Formats: sequence, C-alpha cells, structure tokens
Amino acid sequence: STSRRSILIAGISGIAAGAVTFAGHVALAGSPPVDPILALIEAEASAWSAMAAATRAVDSVEIGREPTLAERQASELACAAHGSAFDAVMRCRAETPAGAVAAIDLFTSRELEHVPSPVDAALVDLFASIRAHLGVAAVTTGDVA
Repeated sequence: STSRRSILIAGISGIAAGAVTFAGHVALAGSPPVDPILALIEAEASAWSAMAAATRAVDSVEIGREPTLAERQASELACAAHGSAFDAVMRCRAETPAGAVAAIDLFTSRELEHVPSPVDAALVDLFASIRAHLGVAAVTTGDVA
C-alpha cells in the first residue's frame, strides 16, 4: 500500500532533483513556461469537488435516509478517481518553481485535512523552506484549499 507520506518523500526527491533544472527552463517567445503539473492539479481539484459531492450524497444524516447502493458505488468511484488524480500530481515532476510550489501546497492542504500530527507541522515548515529557497510565493490553483 502506498501512503501519502511515501508519495510525498518521492515527490520531494523529485523536486530537489529537478530544482537545478528550473533556471535552465527556456520560455518560448518571452512567455513564461507552462508546467504540466498545473493541469494535473486542476484535474485533482475537480476530482476533489466531485468526491466531496459524492460523499455528501451518501451521508445519511445530510440526505435524511440511508443511501442507495448506486449512490454508495458512485461515491466509491469518485473517491477512487480522486485518489488517482492526487497520485498523478504527486508522481509528476514539476518543471517550474511555481509548479513545485503548487504541488507542495496541494499536498499540504490535503494532508492537513486528516488528523494533524507532529510530522505534519514539520512538513509545513519544510515546505515553507523549499518555497523560500525557490523564491516562489504560494500558488493558488483551483480549489486546492
């Protein structure tokens, strides 16, 4: 089973390895480079929204009844789709500092939604240090928070 933390460790390794290539990234015709990870982050945000809606649709307190089998299956599919979209972001190597920061911010926001731990506080500090080193402020991409 692959945990979020193990994916994060691999992602940080990729960011650190890729950081030396950021400065060499050449934009075409003076436009800033577009990082493919940003599209994956947008897809994750859409999957997150769909999962949240599907989860609410099976909340018996919210809907006032027990969910149907079809509703539960739709919720499970939405959760699996979000998991795949999140994994795709975490496994993608950012090509720009902005892409790296957006991936860090996505991971931080999703991880902190779970029960916070002392490790999470350390990760937030580590990410702030990486963001400062890259010289990139937090990036807002879709519904990441």
